[in-house]
Amino acid sequence: VNLDFHVFVVPERGAVASNYAGSEGNLNVVWTPFTGLRFRAMYGVFLPETAYWRLAGSPNYTTDAVHFIEAEIGFVLR
Repeated sequence: VNLDFHVFVVPERGAVASNYAGSEGNLNVVWTPFTGLRFRAMYGVFLPETAYWRLAGSPNYTTDAVHFIEAEIGFVLR
């Protein structure tokens, strides 16, 4: 089990007051039942900074969190 947290910052935004665009958290679960076979599942959520997206002029900015999932099955031949 692994938990990651990311902060998204744009180096230069010009007239926009803040360069903080939002943050994201990811929860990864990896299971290896035997050598070579691997299952991974991930849940993530992006929390946008509303003021940044509004001032950046994005026509589709949202205040809602964006949720996503990912699944992976892998087998390594040795």
